[in-house]
Amino acid sequence: MEEKPKRERLYKTIQKDGNKLKDFEKETDTKIKTFHASPTVEEVYKKYDKKLKHIFTLLCKFTYRPIAQPTLKNEISLKTFSWFCFQFNFYPEIIHAVDSILIFRSLTSKKIPLERKPDDPENLINKAGGSIPVGMNYNEWK
Repeated sequence: MEEKPKRERLYKTIQKDGNKLKDFEKETDTKIKTFHASPTVEEVYKKYDKKLKHIFTLLCKFTYRPIAQPTLKNEISLKTFSWFCFQFNFYPEIIHAVDSILIFRSLTSKKIPLERKPDDPENLINKAGGSIPVGMNYNEWK
């Protein structure tokens, strides 16, 4: 009998913590967007836009894709993003490797993985079944 109230209290605690986490994520997201839209950051992006696009294009070329996945041509994978962070000394100098993974996941969290349908004869990328991993496009990377 005492087990049920413990479960209910635990569920309420988890629900409160989940709501706090969602509020924190929304607050952080708005702060990032306002910082990103600030005139100083926009000025830096305008100044180095051509070079940033060139780096991103090279990262797209380095991104490994199986032959059956031609859909992610303009996106980089988590592995490529991690390689980029390491090559440009973001970690271990600025951030931890785990933080770079969390950054990638937070930027791509709203994306839904494409589902492949194995019974679709028209679509070659759907032959293998499963889902295509989510990648990061230029605007998310920037």
